[in-house]
Amino acid sequence: MFTCQACGWSAPVQFAACQDCGAPGAMLQIRHGQDVADMLPEIPRLEEVVGDIVHTPTGLALVDRALGGGVVPGQTILLVGPPGAGKTTLILLAAEQLAGDRGLYVTAEETLEQVRARFAGVGVGRIRAWQETDPLRIEELAHAWAREILIVDSVNRLHDPGLAAAPGTPSQIKSSAGILLRWAKTAGVPLVLVGHVTWADRFQGPRTLEHLVDTVLYYERVESLADDVRILHVAKNRFGPAVSVRIHVDELRP
Repeated sequence: MFTCQACGWSAPVQFAACQDCGAPGAMLQIRHGQDVADMLPEIPRLEEVVGDIVHTPTGLALVDRALGGGVVPGQTILLVGPPGAGKTTLILLAAEQLAGDRGLYVTAEETLEQVRARFAGVGVGRIRAWQETDPLRIEELAHAWAREILIVDSVNRLHDPGLAAAPGTPSQIKSSAGILLRWAKTAGVPLVLVGHVTWADRFQGPRTLEHLVDTVLYYERVESLADDVRILHVAKNRFGPAVSVRIHVDELRP
């Protein structure tokens, strides 16, 4: 048997990366009579853990204010909003300034030609883009291209071929998102999952996903405000305050 020294998952064959936690090169062979504990890492006491959480500004002041200063390595963000609110524009503009061509935008809904036409003149062009719905394939692409940030638009359209359920069902959303969440934590790269909303303006997916991610953002229009004004509401943030920020759309663009 080969056992992952990071999480303890075992398999009769050796994988390049653990199929449970995603740790690369962690599958080591356990021979008969060998104590599994001998293969596990030394677990530090909490007081021995070193390092601080460092925020990296996105370059959009209002977004950074909402996030508590920017993004942190491995941060997982669920960005939710109604169609037409501009959530994709918002996150692409932030990613363009944060990462440039070291960021990857994966669309699960449109062709690359449609994405390029839709965002022509917005100030987005350096970020790399691809069309894909398979979360395992997205994970492979992210290993190669998502050095600073990965954006998947939208999580509701992903389809794990290992499940019989249709895209958009709770089991598909949870499974697909879980693959990408594990990758982000292992790689230390911020991940943004764009999501749809229900008629009640809540995330259209299992509530467990909101509990699994680090940050939940709602980006929406408010009828009482002008057409060019949006509200970015931070419903949850493990790395900063839960606040609401008023954003003028025209001020986002260069």
